[in-house]
Amino acid sequence: MGEAARVLPELSDCFSARRGEKPFLAKKGKRDSLSYVAAPELEHYPYIAINQRDFRIVHVDVDSIDVSGEPLLEPAFDIQTYDDLNIPWPNFTVISSGHRFHAFWVLERSIPRSATFRSISYFHDVRTKLIYSLGGDPACNVAGAVRNPFFAKANVRELSRKPYRLADLNLDIKVDAKTYETYRSLYQQGTRNCATFRAALGFYKDHHEQVGFDELVAWIKTFQGLYPGVDPLPLSEVRTIANSIIQNGRRYRTRADRNYGIMGFSPLDCSGMEEKERLDAIRTRQKIGAAFVHNLRRQGTIDKMTAAWGAITGEGQTPTQKAVAERAGVSLRTVKTYWRNPSFTARVSTS
Repeated sequence: MGEAARVLPELSDCFSARRGEKPFLAKKGKRDSLSYVAAPELEHYPYIAINQRDFRIVHVDVDSIDVSGEPLLEPAFDIQTYDDLNIPWPNFTVISSGHRFHAFWVLERSIPRSATFRSISYFHDVRTKLIYSLGGDPACNVAGAVRNPFFAKANVRELSRKPYRLADLNLDIKVDAKTYETYRSLYQQGTRNCATFRAALGFYKDHHEQVGFDELVAWIKTFQGLYPGVDPLPLSEVRTIANSIIQNGRRYRTRADRNYGIMGFSPLDCSGMEEKERLDAIRTRQKIGAAFVHNLRRQGTIDKMTAAWGAITGEGQTPTQKAVAERAGVSLRTVKTYWRNPSFTARVSTS
């Protein structure tokens, strides 16, 4: 398709959440609920939801653009803002407050939510580079309510009338944008909760100064939407994960920090595995881990019993099973279990 033939799609094709007389989701207050409205009503709503049916708009919430003094032209409306960074001009820009603004690039072809992982992750990688270059908010929801460029009181400009291909927006810069590839093999039935927690914790650690509870919940929803064929976690579990990270995120350590615990497991690479093979590998590790923990607990109990035996004999008394149990602070049944254990008998015979 030639450049001359590329024309911005109709409003309903770009921003609609469904088909019908009221295709748009909008709201009047930042914390209000979204409701369906018709096109003529959009001018009364400061916020509009995007990318509800598919990914049609690349959006960036710019909150830390470099501005010196009092510019004659707001950065949102100054084409030099984008030319200096080699960024194609947005179709719409809306000032939110101060020199902050929202920028929208409409795609020539939408990306369905059922698209392949590769297609959807490419969309997010392109958007990540734009966010990085413009100083945008990485926690802004890719498919949520944003500033409405059709609001009657919006300070808005239309800078371009042509839609874009994703390749047009893929900046030639080096940014670690592959946020989701790491978890592709881990986000499966049976491991969704763990994978989601690890991914969200990593995101929070990178952006905790900008991320609150609502932003983290929105990011988790976006993260889970990247894996076609795997059902997302219930909202209640998503909120529990987000709340746990917000409350304790600074104390948690990532898997990279922990190196998979004191067992020293290397990360499990499930790429190329069939689902049964992947689950078998996970269960094998779980069994090894359970045995490892059991052994630690057993050694801890024997340590307590040995110390109790030594204290009792040191007092000139006979170390009966009952006396050892009371001194060690364990049950009599536990003492009977380990009383003839070679590890215990070898240690007390030399004490």
